[in-house]
Amino acid sequence: MNIPQLNAEQVQDLKNMCSPIDAFSQVVPVEALDGENYVHFMDRVRDTEQLVILGLIVEITDKCSEMLANIYAMTNRLFRVFQITEVGRKMFEGPDRTI
Repeated sequence: MNIPQLNAEQVQDLKNMCSPIDAFSQVVPVEALDGENYVHFMDRVRDTEQLVILGLIVEITDKCSEMLANIYAMTNRLFRVFQITEVGRKMFEGPDRTI
């Protein structure tokens, strides 16, 4: 059995969401459009999915459909939106609380 571990980027994403802006958007990778960045974008997608599986963030893309439709019209790119959960927020509560 593997014990889930968070990498530095995942921890930083969670810390950033403990601010008044408690969500982030992530581009949906498309190999033909992303070229050499595709592998990096897919790594970030895997990191995000792990945070969802652990219950630290939740996908809220459906709640942002109008805004995302506008962004798609301007960029021709799809995005997903994620928000920190109460469990994720509690990991960083308190003056000196860190992982």
